[in-house]
Amino acid sequence: MTKRGVERERQMPQQTLETRVKRLEQRMTGLEDLPSRTERVELQIVQFRSETRDEFSAVRQDLRTLDTRLGSVEIRLESVETRLGSVEIRLGSVETRLGSVETGLGSLETGLREAIEDARRETRMLFEEVVSRIALLSEYRAASGRRAKKPKKT
Repeated sequence: MTKRGVERERQMPQQTLETRVKRLEQRMTGLEDLPSRTERVELQIVQFRSETRDEFSAVRQDLRTLDTRLGSVEIRLESVETRLGSVEIRLGSVETRLGSVETGLGSLETGLREAIEDARRETRMLFEEVVSRIALLSEYRAASGRRAKKPKKT
């Protein structure tokens, strides 16, 4: 025996054989329940493994479904991107056309302004010419009227 064992014996009072046997019987009774408890734990572990396997299978199936759906979403997005590219090209063409129209309208506006200004000048000249002719006619009438008066009709 080791030193510690010897010291323990000195400290612990000696038990009777009967007490020791009773204790052993109690321990054995507790150990008899151990196989049934172990079987229950084993069944729980088996059940847990089965449930875990089923859940993992369900998760894998969900992941496959998600992967399939994501694949179709990616295809749709590619289609949308293609359409947007086509729209961008069309918009660029429209912008180019609008730029040409704006340039044409600017030229047309300039031409119209020049034409309106020319018409205004010509109108002013014609007006002044008409005014001067009317003045000449008035002078001619006034000069002719002094020389010979028209007879009045009765």
